[in-house]
Amino acid sequence: MKKRSKDNHFLENVYNTNVGRWCWSILMSIVLFLITSILCNRVFYTNDDENVMYTLAGYYTGGEPYDHHFINVILSKVIRLFYDINGSIPWYPLMHIFVLWLSTVVLYACTIEVCNKKNVNFIIANIIGIVGYFGIIFYVSTLLQFTTLFVKFFNSFFCTTHTNRT
Repeated sequence: MKKRSKDNHFLENVYNTNVGRWCWSILMSIVLFLITSILCNRVFYTNDDENVMYTLAGYYTGGEPYDHHFINVILSKVIRLFYDINGSIPWYPLMHIFVLWLSTVVLYACTIEVCNKKNVNFIIANIIGIVGYFGIIFYVSTLLQFTTLFVKFFNSFFCTTHTNRT
């Protein structure tokens, strides 16, 4: 009888359980975003986003921050609340990075879940996830733009609703 190694057993548990796949996706997304941070500076793709950031932070007015017509009023109020707590932290770009990271977690989890259902090897599933990140999300995560941010966010959650149908 063939004995399985402990490492192989661990990877099977990660790959074959929902909790394992989500935890693995969180870990891989952190690693991918750290690699992205080492390789590239994140900047706003257009000056529209800089305008939104400066308006929400109150830099343009020198006083109380205002809402901005380019983004949702509720989102605007939430970001302004963070600027009220600590105006020296760049909350608007951090929100972009967090939402993109969350989208990456979801897309990565969906990718390895579909691969698992199709009996694709764990290593191959991760290669597909990594290539998908660098082919689709890498560009968007280095050139931040509010329009592409929320498209990616809603695409990732659309993916979760359709993963169970495969």
